[in-house]
Amino acid sequence: MNIVQISNLFNQVCIGINQQTAGRVGFYHYGWYSDINANIANNWTGDNSLGRLYPAVQLMYPTASIEVKEKSVKGSLRCRMVVSRPQYYENDGSYINQSIIEAQAEMEALAINIISEFNRIARLPVNGMSAGIQNPITIDYLSDAHNENLVLVDVAFNLWYVWECPTDVVDIAGLPDPYDDMPPLTTDLEKQLPPVFPPPPTP
Repeated sequence: MNIVQISNLFNQVCIGINQQTAGRVGFYHYGWYSDINANIANNWTGDNSLGRLYPAVQLMYPTASIEVKEKSVKGSLRCRMVVSRPQYYENDGSYINQSIIEAQAEMEALAINIISEFNRIARLPVNGMSAGIQNPITIDYLSDAHNENLVLVDVAFNLWYVWECPTDVVDIAGLPDPYDDMPPLTTDLEKQLPPVFPPPPTP
């Protein structure tokens, strides 16, 4: 799996959970936490005509650690997922009498369900690619009065994944001289005249 597939699977899991219980997830987005202040156009909000919908699920930009072996790539991502909703209001503006801790418990349950379903589906190997969540998972319980009185849970976890085998294969002996042998000990190849490559194929 690569980063696009990982984000897409989180998106699909959110769609699936929302289909089971309408309104369970209102929004999925991959990006910065500050994007919570923007009206993002995507498959959840269309052309921005719906505005911000809650509960909102945001997968932050992760940090990757990659292990590359011969024709084998494995990696891990340090991920943060923030799940949020207004404390007192539904998407239609109707009032709900809900304390911060009650809202946090609701967001916590949703986050755990999303991670659990991602973990279940991503472990099914497809074309040699798979992924999974590593324990432990940590959760920070937060609130942000400046952003629509949002109640948030900030979930941190490590995610391992296996890529498809790399496809590029370089034939050193087939390169033009002087690049067709083992790298020289002393001569810097960057000082050589550039090789003459054939033109790219005409589409």
